[in-house]
Amino acid sequence: MIKRITAIALVFILIFSSFTVYASSDRKSPFTSAAYVHSRMFANQSIHHGIDVSEWQKKINWTKVRESGVEYAIIRVGYRKVRTGQLREDKYWKRNIEAAQSAGIKIGVYFFSQAVTEREAIAEANYLLKRISGYDIPLPVIIDFEFGSGYRLNRLKSKSISQKSRNTNIISAFCERVKEKGYQPMVYANLNTLNGYMYPNTLTSRGYMIWCAQYSRKCDFRKSYTCWQYTSKGRVRGITGSVDCDFWYGDDYMFRENTGVIKTTGLIKAASSDDSITLEWNPMYYALGYSVYRSESYNGKYEKIADVTDARYTDTGLQSGRQYHYMVSAYDSESEGEMSDSYSASTRFLAGCSGKTLCDSVMRRHPGEDNDTVTMLPTGSDTEILSVTYDASGRMWYYCKAGIFRGYLSSDVVYRTDC
Repeated sequence: MIKRITAIALVFILIFSSFTVYASSDRKSPFTSAAYVHSRMFANQSIHHGIDVSEWQKKINWTKVRESGVEYAIIRVGYRKVRTGQLREDKYWKRNIEAAQSAGIKIGVYFFSQAVTEREAIAEANYLLKRISGYDIPLPVIIDFEFGSGYRLNRLKSKSISQKSRNTNIISAFCERVKEKGYQPMVYANLNTLNGYMYPNTLTSRGYMIWCAQYSRKCDFRKSYTCWQYTSKGRVRGITGSVDCDFWYGDDYMFRENTGVIKTTGLIKAASSDDSITLEWNPMYYALGYSVYRSESYNGKYEKIADVTDARYTDTGLQSGRQYHYMVSAYDSESEGEMSDSYSASTRFLAGCSGKTLCDSVMRRHPGEDNDTVTMLPTGSDTEILSVTYDASGRMWYYCKAGIFRGYLSSDVVYRTDC
């Protein structure tokens, strides 16, 4: 049964276990007992615990896996042999899909790629799609893109602009074929590969999710991502030996019914210049497009500046050294979703700008006298002025760095010495 993209969002409501936590609270994994630091872009979003498996885990007791707190599993269906390039099925893929679904675990699938051309990537996608066509796959269909000792994929291991573009296009060929069949594409790679050997911003702008692997207590990937593989040494009841474990961020798409477009998340600054700011956010996979709003003052009036179809927008013609405030909402054919949290981003000064405090001054967390205090600065404190903004009343504030502190100082208390 071929899925349609709109049907992907119509997944059943998960009966949340006690293992579902929030990025602002519980930071421990039930499968390592270690604490992890989650990116601020996921503040107040729920975190869902999952695993990814292949024939290396052999026979799995999926009922015990579900009872241990696993909410989802990403299952290998096939792979390309690293030296000969032959396509092969994972020995346990069919059993794993059927048993995991019977246990009430949501599933996604992946293919271990060694494609060195776009044609090979499409062949890999077709190989996988043919095998899953009779199954309900609510999670993404994933290309696993990784280098290793003796891998044929190492032919693509170059950080040149041209090779990074070719790698991005090879990955996209797989993902576009997946999208044509109505599934949600996703790209798996480790931190070094994502940062050095492809263009992840291009991939997310095309609507593909990112799944980053980094075996650490925090994920250092600075661009948009949805899933983090944080260890290969998790211990889960029902599985003999170690298993890869993953954090999935947010309820949208995966853990709720499709009741229309919902709140846009993950709004960040991807790049900036002296007269432009590029924003990106988590793609909403049932959205037709996104509305971008901007305010020139903190907590001021937001006005729509653009409607876009990609989860990325460049705002141009801006003032140098100025801070702007943004919100984004997704929309479909019937409604507009909830606005994202506001996000402040600055253009760069053409030259450095510094100042001194004229009196004992309160550095605020946001522009405005009513906002929280960051620190007190004595008279004559040196500050680096990073950008200029305004509060809702029209009063000018400087976003400053003073020693280890960053925050906002009223322009009334700062003398600009070098701008």
